[in-house]
Amino acid sequence: LSAMGVNVPQAVNRHPAVFGYSLPNMRGSVAYLDDLGVDVRKVMNRYPAIFGLSSDNLQGTAAYLSAMGVNVPQAVNRHPAVFGYSLPNMRGSVAYLDDLGVDVRKVMNRYPAIFGLSSDNLQGTAAYLSAMGVN
Repeated sequence: LSAMGVNVPQAVNRHPAVFGYSLPNMRGSVAYLDDLGVDVRKVMNRYPAIFGLSSDNLQGTAAYLSAMGVNVPQAVNRHPAVFGYSLPNMRGSVAYLDDLGVDVRKVMNRYPAIFGLSSDNLQGTAAYLSAMGVN
């Protein structure tokens, strides 16, 4: 990991469970992220929990984001935790934003962390903005 530029003490301090991950899984994650064109060093330093995600999980999330028109490497470099969000929750956020008439692709590319917000949070914020007269 340190040969890749990962700050190992920082990664362990942020996510001690990294020591429990299997090496084949970690290697698969690194290889997949590298193939995607993601800045692997940056992502691993910011979100070491990504080591614990399977290549299947990463591929499924990347495929969903790509199908939505998201620039996957850019989104992951900005907000690596996007790979840790559940697809059903992401779909719910997208459906809600779409129902509001939001340009979902644009929002997701600019602010990928929106996938981490609960639908209650999204709905509460939308209601508040609407009450304030914001269109």
